[in-house]
Amino acid sequence: MFGIGSWEFMIIAVLALLLFGPDKLPDFARTIGRFMRDFRRYQSMMESTIRAEVFTADPKLQKDPFKKGKEFGEKVGSGGFTR
Repeated sequence: MFGIGSWEFMIIAVLALLLFGPDKLPDFARTIGRFMRDFRRYQSMMESTIRAEVFTADPKLQKDPFKKGKEFGEKVGSGGFTR
């Protein structure tokens, strides 16, 4: 897990318990979890926005979504499809 061995993880857990205490540790973990969830959500939103902008800006990247279907239809229609 992130290059951390079991002993290192135990030391980090004990230090976190000593620093934050047993009563605040669940709240701290919950806050970290929310932050990570929001960060991943905003990251995926930003990636999709950038991909959409790049896709619409460069016409060479725009592909026909039905290209495979059209090729298959032409192949079947021309008799080039064999079992």
